[in-house]
Amino acid sequence: MNLVSLSKSEKVKEFIALLKNPEVQAVLELFIDNALAKSELMVLKRISTLESKLGVSDMGLEDDELTIPEQLNLLASRIDNTVENYKPNLVPLQAAATNFHYTIYNSIISIYSILY
Repeated sequence: MNLVSLSKSEKVKEFIALLKNPEVQAVLELFIDNALAKSELMVLKRISTLESKLGVSDMGLEDDELTIPEQLNLLASRIDNTVENYKPNLVPLQAAATNFHYTIYNSIISIYSILY
């Protein structure tokens, strides 16, 4: 069979048939593994770093740095402690609220008088 004489859809079908071949799959897997391992983008290193930071890797961390879930738990406990110990000093703001409403009322009256 001459691949040059095949149509585009026939070439695609032939390619898919080749991908189902175990020998072709093994070569393709090696090719992909090699490309990932030697990539200048350091794909495997980045994935490893993300796994460590997120705490989802099965391997232990190389350093004593906390994972993101551990940091979130620590922050949550700090917030809980702060909320439990916080006693606000509430001062009534009735007079300030009244002055605020009076200022808004006067502003609205001024705008209304300008428009009409």
